[in-house]
Amino acid sequence: MQANKRHYFQASVGFASDEGIRSKLAYTDRWWNRRGHRLGADLKLSQNEQGFSANYQIPRKHPSNEWLQIAAGLRQKDIDSFDTLTAKIAISESKRRFWGIMENHFIAIARDDFEVGDESGISTFLIPGVRWNKKFFDDGLYSEHRLDLTLEIRGAVEALISDTSFLSSNLFVQYLRALPYGLRSLLRGELGGMWVDEFRALSPDERFFAGGDRSIRGYDYQDLGPINSTGYVIGGRYLGVMSFEIEKYVLGNWGLAGFVDSGNAFGGPGRDTGLKTGVGLGLRWRSPVGPIRLELAHPLDDDDTVIKLHLRIGPD
Repeated sequence: MQANKRHYFQASVGFASDEGIRSKLAYTDRWWNRRGHRLGADLKLSQNEQGFSANYQIPRKHPSNEWLQIAAGLRQKDIDSFDTLTAKIAISESKRRFWGIMENHFIAIARDDFEVGDESGISTFLIPGVRWNKKFFDDGLYSEHRLDLTLEIRGAVEALISDTSFLSSNLFVQYLRALPYGLRSLLRGELGGMWVDEFRALSPDERFFAGGDRSIRGYDYQDLGPINSTGYVIGGRYLGVMSFEIEKYVLGNWGLAGFVDSGNAFGGPGRDTGLKTGVGLGLRWRSPVGPIRLELAHPLDDDDTVIKLHLRIGPD
């Protein structure tokens, strides 16, 4: 057995219609010292998001299954619904539990300078939380059986640095399964909800939005949710999105797919915009660099858009 090299560099380029061209540069020093500490940094660039972060990882009693990490970063996000500039410092502890569930406890302090719709603000939050994640897949690029399950609970208290008190939870489930006759089905769901004292003090990152490649296709990225009195999307207190997709490869590495996505973000001080549904057909190609998905989606609840094109490159 040969040990991994101490210095690890990574560079990648991809494309998604939500993000445009995206790129990532990353560096890891796997043996910062004799105790196995790691030092890392990464730079991410895309059309609507740019960010830089650095982290320091300390192994615990069982290094492959538990560790402590200190991270700091700066991120800018610019989309139609909102703009944010976020500075964050976080400490997290990760540990693998029964059934391979990864448990992560964290506490972060974040400062956001944001504009959402025609409103703007600056917020500061001290946010503790816990996240559980279970992943299973039989192949990194072309899975026939895959499960991704994540539950996160987070919050803040106004008396401890934060601009308002809130408690939020989010559940994400994605299940892929091969079916008879060469078919594959994909079920995806996301549920979220929060209690908050003053909603308008929340940065967009803490609110719920819907729409886009990984949400409700046929609609722009995070462009769905309650609207304010002037018609701008400001996000909501609740989120409910469900998706069903079925595909079949019909000619070598080429396949076809059909899908339906439905849901929205709800609640908060804005006016709810109702359930939104997108339906469509897709073309699949098992390329040498991973799956490429070209999808044409029709939003059933948007009279201004007949067809929206979605393109994604990467595994399920």
